[in-house]
Amino acid sequence: MTAAEEFALTLVKDGEAVVPAAPRIVLCHSGEAIVAAGGETKKMTAGQAIFARASLGDVTVSADGLVVVARTPEAAENGVGADR
Repeated sequence: MTAAEEFALTLVKDGEAVVPAAPRIVLCHSGEAIVAAGGETKKMTAGQAIFARASLGDVTVSADGLVVVARTPEAAENGVGADR
């Protein structure tokens, strides 16, 4: 596997993760998820995606299935995220 300088990925499988502030695309790959940021909460199902702008702050993802979060790498360099 080769590290990508252009983006970072966080995988959330049957659990919860906090993804730091950065432009993010949250994709619910399978199952269901709840995404909370900036005082808002969105429910997602498989195949749905949302864009979470950096100004929302940290995003909390709770997954009952698999969720992939793509973001700019600056947040990953701070030691947050499952994979890069």
